[in-house]
Amino acid sequence: MKTISYLLLGDGDFTYSLDLCRYLSRQAIPDTKDDDTVLYSITCTGVDSLDELRSKYKDAEFVLRNIRQCSNYTVESSCDISPKIMLQTRILHEINAVEARNTSVSADDGQQPSLQHFDRVLFHHPHLGREDAQMHSRFLHHLFHAVNKRWLSPGSSQSTGGLFYLTLVDGQCERWKCIDAAKKHGFISLRRSQFFPPPAVSDSTTYYQLRRHQSGKSFAKRRRMQQPNETNVCGSAVNDNDSETLVFGRGIDYTSKHLVDSIGLLPWENSILSAVSTVDTVQHTTKSSSSNEYSCPYCVKSFREDRSLKNHLVNAHPESKEASEWSAKKSKKNKKRVLGGVISGGEVDTSMQSTAMTQQSDTTAQSNSPLICAECEKERQNDPAITEATRVFPHLQALRDHQRAKHFGSHSDIKPDWYNARDSFLDGAEERPSVGSCPVCDYPYSSEADKEMHELEFVPPPFARINDASSNESFQPRSSNYKCKYCNKPFQGVRAQQQHENFCSSRDGISI
Repeated sequence: MKTISYLLLGDGDFTYSLDLCRYLSRQAIPDTKDDDTVLYSITCTGVDSLDELRSKYKDAEFVLRNIRQCSNYTVESSCDISPKIMLQTRILHEINAVEARNTSVSADDGQQPSLQHFDRVLFHHPHLGREDAQMHSRFLHHLFHAVNKRWLSPGSSQSTGGLFYLTLVDGQCERWKCIDAAKKHGFISLRRSQFFPPPAVSDSTTYYQLRRHQSGKSFAKRRRMQQPNETNVCGSAVNDNDSETLVFGRGIDYTSKHLVDSIGLLPWENSILSAVSTVDTVQHTTKSSSSNEYSCPYCVKSFREDRSLKNHLVNAHPESKEASEWSAKKSKKNKKRVLGGVISGGEVDTSMQSTAMTQQSDTTAQSNSPLICAECEKERQNDPAITEATRVFPHLQALRDHQRAKHFGSHSDIKPDWYNARDSFLDGAEERPSVGSCPVCDYPYSSEADKEMHELEFVPPPFARINDASSNESFQPRSSNYKCKYCNKPFQGVRAQQQHENFCSSRDGISI
């Protein structure tokens, strides 16, 4: 029997795990030339406890139940020489992907299983909940260290070692210095390609969703990577997602001669390439496309939620009847809201700002001229040092959002969390006291307390369910030093707090 073991790290809601198990259980894949049985062993892990998972994701029980039902599923191949496919699954909770030591784990069935090494280790879209490139760079160092020491199977000979699949949003690989982190811990990049989640088999659907780990809510802006992946009749791939998968192997297991496009292909990726080579059309039916119940009456686009359709109509079809009605209702609502005109605290007259913003954008729209921010043009005229090209906005809402964020909001100069620390660190780099550094990521410790904080840097904070009368139940950090001054919503960082305050619906006089 040939066994191929998979480990899925950081699968927040386990929907990717479900699609992988369903795909492997329903399709016989000839991974071996021998007339033998292929056993797929799939270990699905998440960082949440089982109780947190059930509370955070309403469909958690459905997903976990279906993963368990895939276990020990056997499929007889239609071809006599092809192998029999068997599948075994297990679900583990409270698994920290960067923990290199083999600690006790919590299984879905209440048992305490041991974790062995795996042939394939997958981690898709890791994120720590903060826009901090330096912190994520350190995180990747610890991740590669853990994969090397704990998760990945060693090779018995050249090209037989385990493979690590890391999926990132475009640009994160460079910002987080992913390749450098991989090299430091003995990995080489074998392949870099577009991200393809497991497709549907026959007439079934897929369940993979991109959700925020901190709250369990969806990533609306990441949805296009969940859209159908197609191969047209000319053999070119059609996929509008913005993520990439990097495949790594240990340098001692792989050499430059192994750097070919077909190395480390996942089973469904192999099927896609086969379809391309025979100029067949391959269409993956996904839940996101099959369940798009809200279609635009003016173009071919469709959406999964009513609010997404509304936003599309307002931005892409502002002259439509629906958009006009919604705008009228919003204006009426905002007129009732603007009573005092001044935010509590007296720092900003938002009614004047809203008026100025609306007048400028409406004047631009009526003249049919390009949508350009008048405030940015004033700054450009007053400062010859500004050399950036004039920004043209695609629609009025984009212009208004820009003005609210950059000119008329409470905070008009928001920088990433790492920005302020960068200058102080560089200025005092030579004088910064040190009590050692992290052996994994070389992060210098300025004190024993700094060392302890770094050791807990990648440990997810505990979450508690909170009820807000103005919103549905959601998960938030139990303790937060950053809260919106208008609605008291907690945040993990000052940047997220300030961005929210610029658009907060509880803020007097600002149309949202």
